[in-house]
Amino acid sequence: LSLLSARFGVPIPVILTANPNLNPRAMPIGATVVIPLDPTYIPLPPTPTPSGTVQAGPPACYPVPQGAWCFLLVHNQGPTDLLFPQGVLWVWDLNQQGTPSPQSVPLNAMALRLPAGGRLPMSAWVPNWPARAQVRAELRQLLPLDEAQRGERFPPVRVETQRIYPAPDGRWVRVEGAWRLEKPADWVRLVAWAEDEQGRVVALRGHTFQGPWRDEDLPVRQTFTLYLYPLAPAEDLQVFLWAEAVALP
Repeated sequence: LSLLSARFGVPIPVILTANPNLNPRAMPIGATVVIPLDPTYIPLPPTPTPSGTVQAGPPACYPVPQGAWCFLLVHNQGPTDLLFPQGVLWVWDLNQQGTPSPQSVPLNAMALRLPAGGRLPMSAWVPNWPARAQVRAELRQLLPLDEAQRGERFPPVRVETQRIYPAPDGRWVRVEGAWRLEKPADWVRLVAWAEDEQGRVVALRGHTFQGPWRDEDLPVRQTFTLYLYPLAPAEDLQVFLWAEAVALP
């Protein structure tokens, strides 16, 4: 390891961190050793998830004045709806001397429910974004929803129409449409997001329509207009919508 450290200019502790299964006292001939190009490299595993049916890609972060917005797209591939998605975003400042200590920032979803077979973005605001940062997301809570409670707590709501108007300069996207509710509910939550050609979330917006709506008010149909402001340039934006109605017990 001393020869590798001297040849590539990477400290031995960094090499050992990048190769956790390597025994420096018993290295077999032909052993493969990962040499980080960045001496402050921190090897990070994929985003852990509480459920084996949930997948989450790497977080996408966009520096803005005073901090950065980070988005994580979560996909529920299982047959059961999941409740209350919560997580943590770990941020390392690679400009710190020695081994950097991460800061933790809550990852929040704009809806209470992650539907079976559906996707939902989560977001985190990171103040004082470091100039050289490395991030890792961790999902900490996804609770299964009992089928008997789904109809009572989450009445079906349908997005009937959807029209998308991008700005000529690409600075925003206007989303127009209407949602329809046919069972009692206390509020409707609408989540809109945009993904670039590589599937990364570049814009996110949520809006809550306050009820309550009772049997005598139904059916309810309400139009909406939302503006998405992409935080990164993209040639081919795709816009997605998720509507959720909630009935309090």
